[in-house]
Amino acid sequence: MMTLGFLVVELLADSSFCIAATENAEAHDRPMALHPLDDSVIVPASSLIGSLRAHTATSASVERADQLFGQIGEKNETKSSVVRALGVVVRLRDQPVGRLDLERRSQTAIDGRRGSAKTNSLRHSQTAPAGIVLRLYLEVRDADVLNEVGSLVASWCPTIGGGRSVGLGVARVVSVNHGVLDLSTDEGLLAFLSYVGPELVEHVARDTTPITKHDLTPIRSWTFELTNPLLVRGEREGNNVHALLRNGKPVIDGSSWKGVFRHRAEHIVASIARATGGATDPEALDLLFGTLEHRGWLVFPDTTISGVVADAPRPHVSIDRVTGGARAERLFTDQPVETGSVRLSIWSSTPVPDWVGVLLDTIVADIADGLVGIGGNTSRGYGSLTLAESERPTSDVSAAVEHLLVGQGVH
Repeated sequence: MMTLGFLVVELLADSSFCIAATENAEAHDRPMALHPLDDSVIVPASSLIGSLRAHTATSASVERADQLFGQIGEKNETKSSVVRALGVVVRLRDQPVGRLDLERRSQTAIDGRRGSAKTNSLRHSQTAPAGIVLRLYLEVRDADVLNEVGSLVASWCPTIGGGRSVGLGVARVVSVNHGVLDLSTDEGLLAFLSYVGPELVEHVARDTTPITKHDLTPIRSWTFELTNPLLVRGEREGNNVHALLRNGKPVIDGSSWKGVFRHRAEHIVASIARATGGATDPEALDLLFGTLEHRGWLVFPDTTISGVVADAPRPHVSIDRVTGGARAERLFTDQPVETGSVRLSIWSSTPVPDWVGVLLDTIVADIADGLVGIGGNTSRGYGSLTLAESERPTSDVSAAVEHLLVGQGVH
């Protein structure tokens, strides 16, 4: 093999991402994958190549993806990969990303009967922060397809790790450089002997490939105003619970939005089925919101609460159920967000039928009517949101009942 093609792909993580260290994961804890020597964050090249292969299968064909990225066929008949990942370099502000840069996230399931957190469902994960730059180094063993691979990479919408339906792992291609190393020439042989590792790839890949920009349109967007205190739990210091912060600003994380929307969607569909005597297709909602076996189509990002003023802690005390008075030494406080507004946009990884938007509008109308709250302590009056009259959904769910119950078009 006298010629080799090389690609240097620079990616920017627009959101936090999580690649769990499966060997250390527990039922309620998913730590980040870290290098055993220096505790630096690892992004396996296989994670990115899987995303690139899926993009190739969609934009070109499954057969072409097999030709470029290899295939294991029947009777272990293998087809070797033309594209090889040489490695990924992870940097945040030109420095390695370490354990101290990681964020801790908590999630819990919703009890459908009580509408609050389900007992013993709290789980934690670690995420790397947004703004991380990744440099992916690729080798293309057939230089004749280098331009094709470069074009595929330039039109790629990469994803990193898990949790994508709650806004994690969103990334974009910033630059793509390519070049050919010809070992039959003196210049190529000298470069091969003079440089090693990433330096060789950087030296060869100097030609630029134009990037394809993607203008994504959400299924629905709304702007909510806080009418009551809102507490999405963040750090806890002793008996004081703070609101969840990202970059110093209070946020409603994507998992909180997704949990409320999924719970309310199931309630709405079940209520319509009982009222009409119709049969439902539970797989449709599973496809929209995801299961343990597959990722949901709908994406709920983290949303920043704007217009927030300084919030004072609110004291609480536990009640002694025997005396009916305050229990001794059980004073605790929380610090919810008192005022502000938040913009929520829901996206989809694939085109969805019109009834999905109608269902989302119906859920938002229930939130605006105070039938369901966001975050914790909703039984104490926390978490109520409202919409401006101009933002209030006008969709009529009755017109979409037949398609909604059978999940038409979501398969």
